[in-house]
Amino acid sequence: MKNKRKVLNVYNGFYRGGTEKYIRMLLEGVDPDRYEHSVCCLIERGDHAEWVEEGGYKMHVLAATNDQSPRNWFRNIRQIWKLSRILKRERIDVVHSHDFFPAFMTRFAALLARTPVVFVTHHNLFEWLKPIHHRVNRFLAKRTTKIVAVSESVLRRSAKTDRVDLDKYELIYNGLDFSNLAPDAGKRERARRELGVEGKRVIGTIGGLSFRKGQRFLIEAFGVLAKESEDLALVVVGGTVQNEPTMLRDLEASAERLGVRDRVVFTGARTDATDLLNAFDVFALPSVAEGFGYVLVEAMATEVPVVCSDITTFREITREGEFGALFKNTDAADLAEKLRETLARKEELRARTERARSYVLQTFDVETTLARYNDLYDRHAPRR
Repeated sequence: MKNKRKVLNVYNGFYRGGTEKYIRMLLEGVDPDRYEHSVCCLIERGDHAEWVEEGGYKMHVLAATNDQSPRNWFRNIRQIWKLSRILKRERIDVVHSHDFFPAFMTRFAALLARTPVVFVTHHNLFEWLKPIHHRVNRFLAKRTTKIVAVSESVLRRSAKTDRVDLDKYELIYNGLDFSNLAPDAGKRERARRELGVEGKRVIGTIGGLSFRKGQRFLIEAFGVLAKESEDLALVVVGGTVQNEPTMLRDLEASAERLGVRDRVVFTGARTDATDLLNAFDVFALPSVAEGFGYVLVEAMATEVPVVCSDITTFREITREGEFGALFKNTDAADLAEKLRETLARKEELRARTERARSYVLQTFDVETTLARYNDLYDRHAPRR
């Protein structure tokens, strides 16, 4: 179709995170018969970008930096100019950026290029932003077609801190493909054998090794529980993230200090991470801050009892603790208590985990998310 509308998704670079998974969902699911998709990596290509080119999507790579110190201002101004040239040269109808820094850069480029439709998706709560950032967001919101929030928590916080009218926002939950997410006795047996935790009660977590993911609090809590029960094991699934290269070493040192290093399995990054959910008796997600929580939903879909921090996003996903136990954020002692209770009541919680699965399958289905996005694009994208 020569009248396809051209869409450019802009992000920092492509690794193995939730936002990259989200962008892939858009590229593959926003009607390819009506839209021609391409990608721009603002900072660098990333080590998981091969799927973009393998999927036949055009990819542009710039050299911006999210170090916002004055010495980098000229560098980023040049990248904004280069992005504006891409928007004009490629005749982009819709530019869709993800998270604060890409949204900041992209919206200035869209102004220069006079790109007709500008979407921004907020994937995080942005608790680290300063007042100047919120003022910039408020200014740029006037030049944004729609701001998409991946959860009600993200929407409310953005509207409050940036002081943007609610009618500027669109709530579209992250969507997941649940076809391979279900309780599976065979996967459980294989995974437990591979991990070396057969015959153990297993607490597990999945996520890139980062302060924001809260693994340090989980190891502290496990140190308390391990003294009470010899049959406990902890499995930490996730690789090192780019800006926290020493985190694995720090976590291993914490486990060593607590005398539990031989009972903690660090698997590194895994492409089959969701299969490992079946090996867990309890899934723990001690994140300090999150905009959504893919893996929390995946654990609920697999009918694993969940324990997570009481941040607003997780309160929303678990319906205020109806479908999972909530502990006080960053409080390792409270996390230990909630894990202890959940392990002791695992059989009693079976009905709750079954209801949790039914709830997430209805609420976070990828087809529903894509239908919302197709409707959003159709309502706002101009026809050629």
